Amino acid sequence: MGKSKRETEEAAKNNKVVTMPRTDCGENAEEVEKDQKKTKAKKALRRAAKEVVKKDCDKLADKLMEKANEGDLHSAELLLTLTEKKKKKKGGEGDDGLDGPSLAEQLMEGPTWEEVLEARRKAREEEEAEAAAS
Repeated sequence: MGKSKRETEEAAKNNKVVTMPRTDCGENAEEVEKDQKKTKAKKALRRAAKEVVKKDCDKLADKLMEKANEGDLHSAELLLTLTEKKKKKKGGEGDDGLDGPSLAEQLMEGPTWEEVLEARRKAREEEEAEAAAS
């Protein structure tokens, strides 16, 4: 069964969506257009740079190696970064970027809860013994 005309009119009245007209009359449009042109230029520059790097990759690698051999630390770091293999993700697990021991490993290195309680008990007994001695 369809809705009656009265129900549809009431539903239209209850609709609270309000559309506001633009008040800036397109003043912001010029800025948006400039930003879009800048991003297009950046993308074009990035593509061109990638093409040049692909063409001259042998020369660039040789130059980096020369500078690294001369003792340039930044070039050596770049060279090592470029030669590292990326780790493959297994089952949706990604690299979290942490290079140290995991939280579980850190907790395993520390004392157990029983050891902590025992140390507190001993400290309290020593304090009581000192208090009783004085």
